[in-house]
Amino acid sequence: MDRWESGDQATQPSPADLDYETWLDEQIQNSGYASVVHEPLARRYWQTNIDRVYIDALTAEWLAPETLAIEMTSLSSQPAENTAAPRLLLTSASDNMALDVTLESLVDSSVNSKIQGHFNNIDYQTIKAQLNNSIANKVNDGIVNIAVSGDFSHKDTGELNLLLAAQLSNASLTIKGELIDVERFDIPVLVQGAFANPSIRVDKSAVESQVKDLAKDVVKSKVESKLKDKVQDKLKGLFKR
Repeated sequence: MDRWESGDQATQPSPADLDYETWLDEQIQNSGYASVVHEPLARRYWQTNIDRVYIDALTAEWLAPETLAIEMTSLSSQPAENTAAPRLLLTSASDNMALDVTLESLVDSSVNSKIQGHFNNIDYQTIKAQLNNSIANKVNDGIVNIAVSGDFSHKDTGELNLLLAAQLSNASLTIKGELIDVERFDIPVLVQGAFANPSIRVDKSAVESQVKDLAKDVVKSKVESKLKDKVQDKLKGLFKR
């Protein structure tokens, strides 16, 4: 190092400076020496590995009052040289939020990475503005739970296959002009296609099937109500006699 590091402190960067490596390479080349790196050895031994990173007590205004924790394991600058896949785990103190992502495709390109998690107890009013008007206007209130599961490849040409299973509970829906209470209504959403440009599709058959069942209940309720009114009229007439 003494050969290339001069006593001219005015122009010589310190080892902590970002441009120090570039400067040192220039000094080596100007001195007639060469820098040789054997790539297989560099990939195998010259890498940065981090076994575990844990961060807790994270807060965000849009997530209030949730407190989050993030855990990352098996991180590496050369993940393909390791046997353990990098993993990201996000949890909340209330357990309303959890996300588990295992990046297996970084270790083995022949397999996909896995993701699963949930986002629970979301007030419907907080997400209503993000929904299509045809759906948003039929739901008046309720609690939304979303389960996430599937796999993906992080490459641009890789595939993406996720299921977002949204469940609406304790809600009021407008069906055929009638406001009815619904204990549970499921909305499956499929996210599929290329990772760089996926398509998002609602499972309309599952939604329409539930709507039809609710419509039948509305019709049945109306018929029962009319029959009840007729019976009451008959009874009133009978007592008048």
